[in-house]
Amino acid sequence: MKKKILLITPIILVAIIIAIFAFKHKHIWSEATCTTPKMCECGEIEGGALGHTWQDATCETAKLCTVCKESQGESLGHTWIDADCETAKTCSVCSKTDGNALGHKWIDANCEAAKTCSVCDKTDGNALGHTWQEATCTTAKICAACQKSDGEPLGHEWIEATCTAPKNCNRCFHTEGEPAPHKWLKATTEKPKTCELCGQTEGKPLSKQNNKTASNNNNTTPEWTPDTGVSQEDWDSFFGGGNTTGQHTWTPNYGNGAVIDDENRTITGDLGLTPEELEKLGNLTVH
Repeated sequence: MKKKILLITPIILVAIIIAIFAFKHKHIWSEATCTTPKMCECGEIEGGALGHTWQDATCETAKLCTVCKESQGESLGHTWIDADCETAKTCSVCSKTDGNALGHKWIDANCEAAKTCSVCDKTDGNALGHTWQEATCTTAKICAACQKSDGEPLGHEWIEATCTAPKNCNRCFHTEGEPAPHKWLKATTEKPKTCELCGQTEGKPLSKQNNKTASNNNNTTPEWTPDTGVSQEDWDSFFGGGNTTGQHTWTPNYGNGAVIDDENRTITGDLGLTPEELEKLGNLTVH
């Protein structure tokens, strides 16, 4: 009986001690993490793990937990856009750059176009503008820098030829052809042979030839021309009448009048003609 009592007593004491400690124990918790629940040092667990708070993968980092920094998978890698004249190689996702811009390849400005990049067509400044040389009689308006032409030549501004100068341009002084012929007025006893256009004279005034006689040779009738200075009717009356006697007088276009002797078939007086011009009248000889 004593042995049984001695055996039960320690068991009861242990149970009492355990009960006392269990009643008085205070948990010391460690907070839950992404992968573990809230836990006491004594091993008691409360709740569950928090789970990861993932941040999506980027060009340079894998999927990452913002709490515990655990990563998962691989980074995405950059999606590069090639460099251009003004921008370095750039990631279209994160905008990170690599290297430098290429720089422009400029074509110098000209008359009609500003300074321009041959790669991207960007312009800088303004076109230079044309340096025009005014049109002339034979060439259109032309740019001294690029040789572009605009419009039409002006054409010559002709001054008609005169007796002393050929046809010439009033603007550029270009000449064409020869001087115009003189328009002669016959010599008179008052003035020499004279050009009615330019006033130039030639020879001397006619001398009065009252003692000169023009005879009809070989009894032939000379042909009337306006140069005779008489009317054709008077001329035919004298040279065509044949039987008319006496003298006939008329006033020619120039000279002091003339006397016709039908019987001797002669013209006496000042006809206002030179000996050379008298002989052109026909078979007449100047005495």
